[in-house]
Formats: sequence, C-alpha cells, structure tokens
Amino acid sequence: PRPSFDFAKPARESADLSVEVQKSLVDVLMTTEHRQILMDETGAHVEWDPEAAKVHLIGAPEHLEKARRLVTRCATHCCWGQSAEKVKRILKPQMIESVVCRLSPMDSTLPPYRKQLTLPNPMVTIGKGPENNLIIPNKYQTVSRQHCI
Repeated sequence: PRPSFDFAKPARESADLSVEVQKSLVDVLMTTEHRQILMDETGAHVEWDPEAAKVHLIGAPEHLEKARRLVTRCATHCCWGQSAEKVKRILKPQMIESVVCRLSPMDSTLPPYRKQLTLPNPMVTIGKGPENNLIIPNKYQTVSRQHCI
C-alpha cells in the first residue's frame, strides 16, 4: 500500500536523505516502476536525481532507513551485473517457502550433499558426529563433532 501524504498537517518527524549510487546504475535503477516499488515497500517518498546519481528520500526516519538499505543493497548487488529485473527482485523479493542447499565438493574425499531448507527446518549441520545432517570423514582429525551449523 502506498503511503498517503496529507500536506495540510505538518509531517511528524519528517526528514530527508540522499543516497549516492554508481553512475552505471542510474539507467537501470531510476525508473518509474522502481520508484513506485521503493515507495510501496518503504513508505518513503522517492525522487530520482539521475544527473547527480542520487536518490532523494523524504519521510519518517524508519522509512528513510528502510529505503536507504534497499538502495544500498541494489548498489552492492549490481556491482556483479545489472539489469532491471535484478533491481526489481532486490527491491521486492518474492516470498519463498523453501530453498535447496547443494554442497558440491571439489575434493573426492568429501561427500556431496543436498537438502531442502524450509521455515520449520532451516538449518544444515556438518561435522563428524552421527547427529549431523552431513557427516564429514575426519582422516586429518581437523573436523569437530559439530563443526558448523
């Protein structure tokens, strides 16, 4: 839901913030669709400044912080490739119910492993003990009973 602004009343704790982004990100990030998504997701008012490569945010401090984190996250993740679809997925991630964790060893002495992680079962344990999901052979005696979670 888009926040509504009543300009007749003074805004409570309204503030503003500018966030710099890479010049290469301007064309991909600064679209009408992404502006709307950012406003809907954070509650902050968003203005693009493509010439200065800045995002101007206006709103309550908690809205500004949420928007700042999302814009910064886009800038960070887009260091490894940019597209409008990638930015959209960062600004508004899909809700998922599970994810597959696959460990593919580069050493033939380690076993491959695959597990579906869900909210009720969100962890993988690795170690030499029999209670672990993935039991690692310990021929060099460097793996503990519960080595990592």
